Amino acid sequence: MPPELKEPQTTPTRPTRTPTVGPTGLPTAVPSLSPTPTPRPTALAACPASGSIRDQVTALLRRTANLPRSGRVTFQTGPLCLEDWQYSVVAVAGREPLQAVTRGRAGNLRLVTAGTDVCNITVRAEAPPGLRTTVCDAPPPAYGGL
Repeated sequence: MPPELKEPQTTPTRPTRTPTVGPTGLPTAVPSLSPTPTPRPTALAACPASGSIRDQVTALLRRTANLPRSGRVTFQTGPLCLEDWQYSVVAVAGREPLQAVTRGRAGNLRLVTAGTDVCNITVRAEAPPGLRTTVCDAPPPAYGGL
């Protein structure tokens, strides 16, 4: 059958919005129907309220990572945060610096890993890319006296 003799087929169409015309005769903006996603941070940054996080990281390391119970702990790096992850490099006199990766919100941190190499399976599989890049792809912190 020739195309001109066939019945036209209707296709469903999506309703369109006609822009509203403002007092100037120009169309006004039509509000977006979908929300704009909030961009997520992609790089480590100084933690808010880092003083309390420093205290928590120090306490965690003293309990679980053989950090001396006494003595002054100095943060060479951090704590730096990305989402609910934190990264720190701490030093105690007479010892090489200790890297630490923690996770959680202030007041409820848990130790993910600590040591001279913190790029373990958990960090590789679960950490945000910015933290993973810092601890797995960057050279390790310089250790004085070695």
